[in-house]
Amino acid sequence: MANDLLSAQRTVFMSSLTSTEKLVLLAVLAHWSRDASQPFPGIDRIAKWTSLTGRAVTRILHALEAKGAIGIIREPGRSNRYDLSKVFSGALNPCPTVTPDTGAPLTIEQGTPDIGSGPPLTQGHPNGSSEGIQRRDPVGERARALAADAAPTQLALVGSAPPPVKAARRKATKKTKPTKTWRRVPGEWTPNDEHRALALKEGRDFERELRKFRNHEFSKGRTDADATFSNWLMSDFGGPPRKAYGRPAPQQSDADAVAAVLARAATTHGAAAE
Repeated sequence: MANDLLSAQRTVFMSSLTSTEKLVLLAVLAHWSRDASQPFPGIDRIAKWTSLTGRAVTRILHALEAKGAIGIIREPGRSNRYDLSKVFSGALNPCPTVTPDTGAPLTIEQGTPDIGSGPPLTQGHPNGSSEGIQRRDPVGERARALAADAAPTQLALVGSAPPPVKAARRKATKKTKPTKTWRRVPGEWTPNDEHRALALKEGRDFERELRKFRNHEFSKGRTDADATFSNWLMSDFGGPPRKAYGRPAPQQSDADAVAAVLARAATTHGAAAE
């Protein structure tokens, strides 16, 4: 039985069937025995053994029947039985074989080899005899040389750094954190000596202006407290009246005020006398 089964399996392997047809036929053949010469595995079982779908198994079984590899015996209400007599008798069509032609003598042609007519022959033996002849394949050697030249380039491209232009572009597009703004001066901020000198120059009460500045809430957000307080001291927030260009008006002394009143009175009296 073992020898018959091995011979049948060898017949399947050496047949001209397709790979899936051989697979399904071997699955059916695995259910054969001397007591059950016509195995009857179900479609689902063959599909499970071959990892194919039931629809594919059915199609392949019909193809095997059409080629005459097996016979399908159909009985209503029962599983199909398969006749494997051709498999065991070796009647399957074998695969076509190619027999090399060794009758023609091997010759060597001198001169320029013709690449289009096949690989040329070269003498590889040092004494010039026909022993040790090797076949050269210039096209294959050229392709291998090109592949060897391209391999380091591909490796360099994979491990190389990006071009400097792209790196600079990524650096330029890097987002910066927005500066924190405030509308009321931060509590940790303190004025400096330049602010005191500016208040003295502008004729402002430094402590009074500082308290007003800390209590004031601006309508727009600010970022530089030092510059904002400097502008505050030079502005008209509660300060003395100013002339153009934001400079304070000159303060008159008492003597100047008396002289100005007498001058206006003399002008008025002279005009009345005339």
